[in-house]
Order: sequence, then structure tokens, then C-alpha cells
Amino acid sequence: MDVAKATRCRNILGEALLDLGWDLKACVFHAGKPGNWMGVANWRNFWLVVGHEEMGSNYSGLVSLIVEHKLPKELRANPEKKTWHIQDISGNMIDSGEGLSGCDYGSTEERDQAYKRGADLAWKICKALPQEAGFNDGKVVLRIIKNWSGRDIPAIELRFRGYRLIFTPESARAVLDQIGSIQIFYDLNKDHKRK
Repeated sequence: MDVAKATRCRNILGEALLDLGWDLKACVFHAGKPGNWMGVANWRNFWLVVGHEEMGSNYSGLVSLIVEHKLPKELRANPEKKTWHIQDISGNMIDSGEGLSGCDYGSTEERDQAYKRGADLAWKICKALPQEAGFNDGKVVLRIIKNWSGRDIPAIELRFRGYRLIFTPESARAVLDQIGSIQIFYDLNKDHKRK
């Protein structure tokens, strides 16, 4: 994989991982998105190394990243023919896999499809975390968005598996009311079955 393709793929995967709550290390951001992510991320005491030709087969590339960005010295290069791996803080390998090249895109129109593939790979990586990692697959973010008239209004954004659902307070209240109604129905139905 050439350097430009590896960078595009890492950035797409990095964006999906960021949406799932990972902390991207050695990363430059542009407009809130990874612009040049070097392929190291952290989830609590677990580390992800996303390799490419420079990092996967050439360990000195990873060593220079560790020194330059003050990353844990225990980080290891990816196993042969793998494009990513997860390890604990002690350097013990948890899991590894492939699929980074599927995150590439050629045009702006193809970027959305590449992001979906990146989100699927990010989800696969997250599922590889051990249970004690406490990974939560969703994230709720409060933001300010523009309404139809261009006025700033508060909004609730739900992020799940790379998808984003944005609710205004009114629509969020309606969704929560429906969830409440479902729970009340479930509780009533459960009580009815006991009698």
C-alpha cells in the first residue's frame, strides 16, 4: 500500500474510532477530523496499532513514533500480514486482523462508503477488546446546531457503530417518551403474566 493510500485509510479508520470514543495519538486534526493520524490509539489500558508499510514491516518507524510522541515503550509492530493489532499496556497481544485497505476511496462521493467500511472495521476492533476493557459501543454528545432558519439550537447527537443520529430537544423528548411508554408496557405486561 503506498503512503498516500495508507494515510487515507488510517484517517478514515481514525475518524470511526474517534466516533466510538478512542483517543487517537500522534494525530493532526483538520475540521475536527483526523488529517494525518499515524496509527496509534488508546482505549483505557489497551493500545491499538494500525500498521501500514512504514510501521507494520519497519519497526523503526514505530520506534520513532514512540520516542517523538512519548508513547508507551511496550508498543509492538503488527504481526506479519496484519494491518492492526490490540495489545494491553504490558505489551501482551490481544488480537490482530486485516481490512485497512478497504477504507480507501478515490472521490468525495466514495468517501461515505469508505467511512462505512471504516466504521465496520472499527466495530470489529472494538469487539476484539476483552470484556474488562469496558467498551461501550455508543456515545451521546451535546452540540449546538443550526435550525432551518439558521439559528443556533442545542441538539443531542447519538453515535453508534459509526452512525450519527441528531435530535433536537423536542424530538429527543419524543423519543424518550416512546422509550418510557415501551418500558411501562413491558412492566405492565410482565406483572400481568405473573398473576
